[in-house]
Amino acid sequence: MNLCIILGKEKIMEQSIRFSEVLKDYFKEYKRGFNFARLTLILLIAVGPIVVNENRFGLNYVLGIPVLFATISGAFHIVSLPVMMYFIPATKKMREIYIQRMLEIKIMVPMMVAVFVDLILICFGKAYIKAVILQIMAVFFITFIMGTLNDGTYFPDEFKLAQEGMRYFSASILMGCYVFSGAIIQIVCSEEILLSEFLTVLGVCVAVLGTISLCICKYWHSIKANYADYEMTTKVEVQNRRW
Repeated sequence: MNLCIILGKEKIMEQSIRFSEVLKDYFKEYKRGFNFARLTLILLIAVGPIVVNENRFGLNYVLGIPVLFATISGAFHIVSLPVMMYFIPATKKMREIYIQRMLEIKIMVPMMVAVFVDLILICFGKAYIKAVILQIMAVFFITFIMGTLNDGTYFPDEFKLAQEGMRYFSASILMGCYVFSGAIIQIVCSEEILLSEFLTVLGVCVAVLGTISLCICKYWHSIKANYADYEMTTKVEVQNRRW
């Protein structure tokens, strides 16, 4: 009986957090997480090589747009909630549900953009299946990894305790996502992708990014609970530099 009551209350809390409201907050988050220096870095890494090597790329360069959008989205959305949301009347469980729903939207919106772009290019015969597969894979991994680890800091002197066992690696992983994004954009925008290249890139990406994602999944429940608690979001472990 008690279990039924608990499950009923959780269901009510989940329903009280409307999907449409979280979606609105997703677009508002671009303003809170905006960082001009970070945007410049993304554009230099992702778009710079295309500008330099423009002769190598065909009309399917549009396939790179969803990957670029996913990277910008991941960079401008922070796992922690806006400060005011920690002080409004809401339980920790409700904040956890909100964080989980926001993560789902962080993944869903870029994925929908990718599917929309792919369908248009397929209709015009400008998309190759190998490029589409790599693009969809990249969008998913980038949005998931950055959506769970981005706390707004890169190469910090302090490790956020809220990130649990991922705190020592999160900054490097996020910077790696930038580099990965630029590499994938170059590949999917190229005029032709050889089967050997496709299989190599696919295998390496699934092995590396898949392993990182599994590690995040291991800690995600604790990370989500920590970011739902304001005190945990402020706790840090100071890094002792020797240089």
